[in-house]
Amino acid sequence: MTKNNPVKDKFSILVDSKAKLIVFSDIHLGARKTKASTNVDNEISKQIDALSTAEKAIVVLNGDIFELWAGESPTVQKALLAHKKLNNSLLGISKNPNNKIVFVVGNHDGALGWDIVQQQYLIKTFNAEICFAFELNIKTKQGKRAILFEHGHMLDPENAFEDPRDPHDKPFGQYLVQKALPMVIESQGKLIKGINHLSEPHQFPKFVASRIFYRELLSKSWWLLIPIVITLAVRLIVGYDLYIAAGFSPAFTSRILVYTEVAVFFTVLGFFAAIVFILFQLLSRAKSVPSNFGPDGHHNSPGRQKAQDIINFGKNIGYITGHTHRAEVRKLQNGFYANSGCGVEMVESSKTHLKLPKTYISRMHLHWLSIEIDQSSLRINHWQMITTIDNQPLLEKIVTKRPKGNSPLAIQKQLSIEL
Repeated sequence: MTKNNPVKDKFSILVDSKAKLIVFSDIHLGARKTKASTNVDNEISKQIDALSTAEKAIVVLNGDIFELWAGESPTVQKALLAHKKLNNSLLGISKNPNNKIVFVVGNHDGALGWDIVQQQYLIKTFNAEICFAFELNIKTKQGKRAILFEHGHMLDPENAFEDPRDPHDKPFGQYLVQKALPMVIESQGKLIKGINHLSEPHQFPKFVASRIFYRELLSKSWWLLIPIVITLAVRLIVGYDLYIAAGFSPAFTSRILVYTEVAVFFTVLGFFAAIVFILFQLLSRAKSVPSNFGPDGHHNSPGRQKAQDIINFGKNIGYITGHTHRAEVRKLQNGFYANSGCGVEMVESSKTHLKLPKTYISRMHLHWLSIEIDQSSLRINHWQMITTIDNQPLLEKIVTKRPKGNSPLAIQKQLSIEL
């Protein structure tokens, strides 16, 4: 925190017992509601309202709560006014002086690190704290134990800021979102619709190859039916001539025409199969671009590694991030790592029949963490709800192996840590 900037490098709270928290991140609220943000507005507001009976409630908005990299003059005010249920729930919690609302700055809402107008709006409206890291200190019989909350983008070189208080500091990821992607989407239109929601951004070559294969090549191969249609027309003309002029019997004439049609059909079928095979071989060469994942190739491996490091060399028992959109609760040696997931639409690859190239389907994800603290233990619940959005063209629906249905709102995983 500087003289003119109320955002703290690290904000700390000390609790003793009977505290309850809800942690969510990466819901990317904008001035216009989407299917995903409507889902967030409805469900998370209920969870915040349920905290009203707690002795002490803490709401941790763990980064990328607001989408300030897209839209026309985006602001936190516009986003909250568009999502009134969530806004009202935060207002309700903020009225109790025992409660606290903490906004951790992410990369997509990085303007909270330097924009005094938006900072003051959150502080005055919700009596909120804004910080780059939040530390929850828990008083136990063995002394203080701590959980560190960060958005996690600083573990991702493409989205890390050198100085998060500098309005001119823009990471490469911001350029991609604000400049590169809009230009690509505008030039290609419906062909790559959804690329901005790709769950694995490093797979965009495979995504584009899949869309070209199904939506351009296969969908427009109907012209291969033209020879068969011509053959049927010729059958009527030539068959009539053979029967009338040459005097062939109807049975003989019919056999000649059938043989001709079968030959044409298999020729066209062979031609089509050859085209599909060649295209499949070409498109299968589309490779993922290099990613910045950890040594095990998982999105959350840098977070897990930092978690283990701060557990080994300090008072921390846990580390919670967001950013990757991959919810997780994992027990580590002497502590834990958790990721609060997201509340957005994600376009994910799906297996297909006949080992054809993978298709991409849209699924609406909603995740958050609930934490209960008492004198002897810490309990963490990972809540999850996933809904498939039916927006695939017919051809892709036919070849896609559908996911195992939707995931209703439920606790996906529970973890208990002794204090």
